Amino acid sequence: KGASTLSQQGAKNLWLWPGRSWLRKGIEAWFTAWLELLLPKERILELHLNIAQFGPTVFGVEAASRLYFGKPAARLNRQEAALLAA
Repeated sequence: KGASTLSQQGAKNLWLWPGRSWLRKGIEAWFTAWLELLLPKERILELHLNIAQFGPTVFGVEAASRLYFGKPAARLNRQEAALLAA
């Protein structure tokens, strides 16, 4: 219950408003289908990582890495990357 794929989360975060309604879910399904048809999985993951919220005003893994670890995401070690993923 409440689970959604990265594509569904991406559709919601890119184009839709917060909240829960059948209308929003229907529109989310439409956008999700287009994302899945038009983009490879790697690009969907990249989009998700760049728009995911890691704090009240922190969006994207790069911003989170710089805020929480003081370095770019490319320099994170496995433990730091796992902390952000969790």
